[in-house]
Amino acid sequence: MLDGMFQMLKDQLEVRHATRLEWIIIWLIVAEVGLEVVWNILIKDSENCWQKSVPCNLFCALCPLVSCR
Repeated sequence: MLDGMFQMLKDQLEVRHATRLEWIIIWLIVAEVGLEVVWNILIKDSENCWQKSVPCNLFCALCPLVSCR
């Protein structure tokens, strides 16, 4: 009987650990997608700055070291 209870506790801890790892992976994917979206917006705006002679508001506001004028 005691052996069964220990096995049940072990199984429960394994499930808990697996669930925690799944959530960590989900949040890492969400962070990766978010960073990719932000990165693409900044790159797109920076390309517009170099292609046009007019300033790009978003990129210049975020990166004042680059002159868009």
